[in-house]
Amino acid sequence: RGSHKVTALLTNKGRSPLRIEKLQVFSPAVGVSLKKQVIEPGEEVKLRIKLNGKLSHRLRGETKVLLISNDPHRPFVIVQLKARREVPEQKD
Repeated sequence: RGSHKVTALLTNKGRSPLRIEKLQVFSPAVGVSLKKQVIEPGEEVKLRIKLNGKLSHRLRGETKVLLISNDPHRPFVIVQLKARREVPEQKD
């Protein structure tokens, strides 16, 4: 029931700075962090996603993170998260 961490890479492929206005999660079992709110053209930034094992029972298989930015073509991006609960094998 520990925490699990995943990293997603955000890349600004545009010609102007990309400003991340908001990161919204839809489950109390998930936390996100981003070190920079402004991503320069061509720059990559890590989006860190953490699943809190103590609250994982509240995550029913999948959830999402909504990323809101100043991108004129895609101001809203949804990152789908799927979790699988693994039960350890029991030895006889």
